Amino acid sequence: MKSFQQLFNRIERILKRELQSFFYLFFRPKQYNIKKFIISLGYKNSEDLINETTEAKNSIGLFHINNTEVNHIEFFKKEFIEQYNSIISISDQYIEEGVSLHGFYYGSNDFFNWHTDPISGQKVPIKFWKHYKFSTDSEFPDNSIDPIPIFKLNTHQHLVRVAQAYVLTGDDKYLTFCLKSLENWIDTFPVKFGYPFLIPLNISQRLVSWCIIFSLLKNNQNFKKMLPIFLASISAQSEFLFKNLSKDGVTNNFLLSEIASLRFVAKTFPNLTNSKDYLTETEEIARDEVSKQILSDGTSFEASSGYYRFVVETFVLMLSLEKDESLFKNFLKEIILKISEPIKYLSNPECKL
Repeated sequence: MKSFQQLFNRIERILKRELQSFFYLFFRPKQYNIKKFIISLGYKNSEDLINETTEAKNSIGLFHINNTEVNHIEFFKKEFIEQYNSIISISDQYIEEGVSLHGFYYGSNDFFNWHTDPISGQKVPIKFWKHYKFSTDSEFPDNSIDPIPIFKLNTHQHLVRVAQAYVLTGDDKYLTFCLKSLENWIDTFPVKFGYPFLIPLNISQRLVSWCIIFSLLKNNQNFKKMLPIFLASISAQSEFLFKNLSKDGVTNNFLLSEIASLRFVAKTFPNLTNSKDYLTETEEIARDEVSKQILSDGTSFEASSGYYRFVVETFVLMLSLEKDESLFKNFLKEIILKISEPIKYLSNPECKL
């Protein structure tokens, strides 16, 4: 009886998904209803939402440096001068010359190229994510553009760098660039539309970037003004990711990144509707995936030093989110000790993998 009910539920989900896909052939959803979103979280108005979100004591506040804490910034400038200069130099390049990432040029901030292939210059139509026939195994059967270069821009890791430049200098040009980029991206991509929603890994990378940006800018008044729409988008993206985790098919380390990002969202924004569900579900997945992906000697089952490093970093990230003692925190510590052991055998004299 139980198995029949599970089969029925699965068929029902598939039918709903396919009907939704057909509907989006002809219609594009409206942007977020902010008033409805605020009420759904239990707040009376945007001011309450902003205050609760930015002042939440149980939020992790990771990577946050308050602009009034000048000593921290001066210490960073003095002790990490090379990193400081790099952050400023790269951020200035993004603003003055345009965004270049991994050898690809995406254009200037005056003209957003979120959905343009940097190799051919071809602009890709924005449509419902299921309507793209992208497959890494079949050479893009519908002759669609290789999405990888577009994915790289839509992780928004470059915006983290610019937010850091603002915190370190207080120069509004960095803040303006970051906020303008976020506002334009949110307006361009309703949830489920475009290449940014094509693979869960890309969504997870973007969510982590947004959490860090929030931690860096949350005390800024201009950022607070856009916080309701920012939260509505991050909530919708997280919910979409949660429903489309890479759990089916071949075991892969993408899933580890995806659950880490959901934990990042839940820890940064505990007031979002599904945050508790994210923590419960991802803890269960993490325990299950360890048995599949971590070998007895602590290495990754994929037998790749690059993927091994990715797995180590992912578990370290998850541990960094755990402020309070818990069984899951102890579990993460044990796993990290185990998977860290092979590092000494894979590192060169400069301690690089």
